[in-house]
Amino acid sequence: MAITQTVEIPASHRLTIDVPREVPAGATVLTFTPQKNVPQGSRSWRDLQGCCKGQGGSVEDFLADCRADKERERAIEQRQG
Repeated sequence: MAITQTVEIPASHRLTIDVPREVPAGATVLTFTPQKNVPQGSRSWRDLQGCCKGQGGSVEDFLADCRADKERERAIEQRQG
């Protein structure tokens, strides 16, 4: 499993990382690579911060919804067969 996320490094150079529960516990390698040549008009996750504010729910709720959506998609694909 590989997770890629672009983040802004603050002036303090301190990050707090919350790892999804789907990632197994144990040894993990983190790689930090400076981003170069960001395409014009591209959006980062920071652009989306707050867009769902006040909607309620947690990350776990969101991930459960994503899994349920994927199961519905699989069921449709199986019926279409």
